[in-house]
Amino acid sequence: MKKYIGLIILSLFLLTGCGERKVTCTYTSNENFSNVTSKVTILYDKYDVIKKVERKTSRELNDKDFLEEFKDTKTDTKVLYKELKKNLNNNYFKGKLKTSKNKITLIESYKFYKMTEDDFENAGLSRFYDEDAGVIYLDEFKGYLKRANYKCVN
Repeated sequence: MKKYIGLIILSLFLLTGCGERKVTCTYTSNENFSNVTSKVTILYDKYDVIKKVERKTSRELNDKDFLEEFKDTKTDTKVLYKELKKNLNNNYFKGKLKTSKNKITLIESYKFYKMTEDDFENAGLSRFYDEDAGVIYLDEFKGYLKRANYKCVN
């Protein structure tokens, strides 16, 4: 009997992901000469405190007549990425930039639970930061994404 209870508890523990919950928000748009897709995955705890955010954003050229403009967009994205890498601590931020002739993909991962108030400021996330609690809550962050036309599902 004890084996079965232990197995049930272990199964529940594995199925619930150690108490972490997940919401995924997606955005798609046809902007000027390119298609943009973005997926944000938010991991949070039972108190709705965000623990980790991952974002993958891709921009793909959809009109070959705008190849020069797309090159400028790639250059701008590379500059932005270099600034992110320079200003953000590898302890809580990981990033990757992939570019090709027709596509740009930026992948960002933030470990909110390792970030300080200054870190949130440097990452441009201070508007979501609750100074009293020292965290970022899911509702405010998800609300911002929805106002930016992301569609979110739990």
